Amino acid sequence: MPTTFLSHGIVRGGLLAAVVGLAFWLRAVQSSESLWLDELHTAWVVADGVQPLVPRAALGNHSPAYFGIVWAVIQGAGLNELGLRLPSILAGTILAAGVCLVVVRWTHCWTAGLLASLLVAVDRHCVFYGQEARTYALVQLVGLLHVFTFGCLVQRPRPALRVAWIASGALLFYLHYTAALVFAAEFVYYLLLRCLRTSSGADAPAYRWAQLAVDMACLGLCFLPALPHLREIAQQRQDWGTFVPIRAWWRIWEIAYVFPLHVYVCLPLGVLAAAWLWRRVFRRRSRGPAPSARDGETHDLRWFLLVLCWFVIPLAIAWVITSQGIAPLFFRRYLMVAAIAPMLAAAFCCAACPSAVWRGVLAVTVVGLSIYRGGMIAQWQHDGRVVGDRNQNWQAAVQYVRTESRADVPVFVRSGLIEAERWYASPDPLHRAYCLLPVLGPYRLAQSPDNLFPLPIRPPAVLSADARRRVAAQGEAWCVIQGNARSAARFEQELGAVWRRAGLAPESVRRVSFDHVTVLHVTVFRRGRD
Repeated sequence: MPTTFLSHGIVRGGLLAAVVGLAFWLRAVQSSESLWLDELHTAWVVADGVQPLVPRAALGNHSPAYFGIVWAVIQGAGLNELGLRLPSILAGTILAAGVCLVVVRWTHCWTAGLLASLLVAVDRHCVFYGQEARTYALVQLVGLLHVFTFGCLVQRPRPALRVAWIASGALLFYLHYTAALVFAAEFVYYLLLRCLRTSSGADAPAYRWAQLAVDMACLGLCFLPALPHLREIAQQRQDWGTFVPIRAWWRIWEIAYVFPLHVYVCLPLGVLAAAWLWRRVFRRRSRGPAPSARDGETHDLRWFLLVLCWFVIPLAIAWVITSQGIAPLFFRRYLMVAAIAPMLAAAFCCAACPSAVWRGVLAVTVVGLSIYRGGMIAQWQHDGRVVGDRNQNWQAAVQYVRTESRADVPVFVRSGLIEAERWYASPDPLHRAYCLLPVLGPYRLAQSPDNLFPLPIRPPAVLSADARRRVAAQGEAWCVIQGNARSAARFEQELGAVWRRAGLAPESVRRVSFDHVTVLHVTVFRRGRD
């Protein structure tokens, strides 16, 4: 018996290590590719030390918590692509191991735990955010720890668990403000649990209402320092509408598209229903062992109810807030705290299957469909990447300008940032630097700040009096603009018209593209020259 248990433990440990190794490789394999615009904001925030970290983070509608972690990491790893992405790579890798341990703790089923780990390892969105120098992989990891702590707290409200729940909740909130949606999910779960326990005559949760109220109050006190910043963010919420479409409230089924719920929820429930129907129809052929305590605990619906609340409540709240025009929150990044909950739901369905054969069928089907839907194999065959969403080669574009230009030649930068629409002409140096952040982080130009000019998306190619004077004096300028080939061509046409009206007639324009970043070298006719 001990030998068998030991051999099973070695096999399970080896399988988990293999899955975690796969998760790490998928997240680290693209760590050297160019940062894209959102990641360049992270780089700019941490590029010049701790002192400007807080105001720079606030301009991007973030608290400094995540950036403090990144700043600490780059002290050893350096201000480069790998150093900036390392917190997310590690968080995504640990997450793959963490979901397995949580599911095994809740269901006592290693097959379900390994399934959850494998889904996190290969899920396209988890891989993307685990590769990205942004906070979302950490939000997923801390969200898992926070919800797991609450699940344990409801059953055994020990002081250490209460402190851990408050501390993890505060960290989660400051990693990303919209992660606070998970608190509503936990409250609904607690309310449902008490109602279900009361109606069934079972014992109520050991975690009492008074304890919940005290802990919620303590958590609320932790949020108070962020209220002024939240007020500023709320005043700018109309900006989010440029990338968060407003949906009609009655199109509620679109909730299923923010995460692949058909893969992680509908399909596993269908397989589970088929498994139990098969067992019922062919019960006499069953030779399986009698149900044990482990089976009863596996089928305990309280954990499934927690996971269900975990992804349904945040999605529903974000949907209502968005559809009612209060704030456009129904966006995948803003709901990342609930991203792994559907995968845990699939793992619970796996654990509830009545036989190992059906668990294997469910696991293979869900993992296969997840990989197929993610398209990572096709992407790898196409260009050697597992995720092809980052297509802004700022690294090559800035290096090209550094190599080809002189330090006294002005450079215009159209970053594509939403805030640049109102801040490009701001006299505030911090606002100006924010609009120029793609060339002020790890990818720096040789030009002094006075020779860098931010541009909005609309109107294009604007010229201040200072910019016009510098272009006229040098007879040339460079433009680094974010956008696809069509928008770059449109910008080039409009640049000629705008500059001619300002008395700067372009003589030649040379265009070089670096994925979705384009460099234009513009020379102008100078007075007194034939």
